[in-house]
Amino acid sequence: MNQSHRKIPLFLIALVCGFTAVTVLVYFVFVIQKKSASVASASDELTQLEETRNARLTLKKTLFTTEGERDTLSSYFVDSTNVVQFIETIEGFAAPTATRLEITNVEVVKEKKTLSLSILATGQFQNVYHLVRMLETMPVEISFSRLSLSRAGDGVEAPAGAVSNGLPLWNAAIDIELISFGS
Repeated sequence: MNQSHRKIPLFLIALVCGFTAVTVLVYFVFVIQKKSASVASASDELTQLEETRNARLTLKKTLFTTEGERDTLSSYFVDSTNVVQFIETIEGFAAPTATRLEITNVEVVKEKKTLSLSILATGQFQNVYHLVRMLETMPVEISFSRLSLSRAGDGVEAPAGAVSNGLPLWNAAIDIELISFGS
């Protein structure tokens, strides 16, 4: 009987040690899972912060590399503060085209957000045509609502600024709308 008494305490000690080991193991598994979840959350947050930083760097790089293109694009639009400069640009076409150019009407059409101009030009046919081509190729969006060419009467002297050289003169009545206009 003495021997069975020894077996019971050894069995109890082994049982208690086993239970303690399982409890410690379960505790550490729980702690590891909790820390793993917090590490995963921190890792996700770090990944998100890095993606945000990379997006900002990419945006800054894009803004820097497209600065010239954006300036060019902005120059295609005429805002209400640059109307005089735009009109002066058109008036500046008279000299290189050897035509007499007169802007007879300027109107801001608020409903359409456009600037409407009426232009009268006089010169040799090829010079008047050159003026029309210059208007068409301006780096702004222009719509021609009227273009009327007519030959000036015989014996009409070339007005100041228009070169005749003995060739017949032509008159052009041009109505344009500046569509890329910001009022």
